[in-house]
Amino acid sequence: MSFVPRSSGVTALCLALAIGAVTACKTAPLVDPPRIAAATSPDASRAAIVRALVACEYVIDEESPGRIRARLQGGGWAMIVDILYGHDISIHYTDSVGLSYQLKNDVAYIHKGYNSRAEELAEEIRRQVMLVSLENRPVPRVSSPPTPTPPPASSP
Repeated sequence: MSFVPRSSGVTALCLALAIGAVTACKTAPLVDPPRIAAATSPDASRAAIVRALVACEYVIDEESPGRIRARLQGGGWAMIVDILYGHDISIHYTDSVGLSYQLKNDVAYIHKGYNSRAEELAEEIRRQVMLVSLENRPVPRVSSPPTPTPPPASSP
């Protein structure tokens, strides 16, 4: 039997297809989480967002009224999101490194980890909005128990 070497073009094509298939298994369409109900005020929403970012180990890179840009980093990857707040709160993809972001036919694809981490952040923001709202509620007035009235004095 004789060995016939394959052309380098065919080998490169097979290698590219194999790498593409592996990458495709790890990517999914980029989906930003659904909008979140805001807290009772912009300051309360901001407090809830900052608490959630700290809890989820994000770093705040920039801040302006109604917007916080935050970054989450791991070993060899990073994701950057803008969190907008006002009437509601929304999380939007801004940039990433090492998460295989690509645009195909006007659809953004990214490593599946982005979607799950963005959803985890959204869930933590929801939780913090609820806690901040409870903290800012006035404490209800508690009345003292009624004072017992003494029995009428008897006349001799």
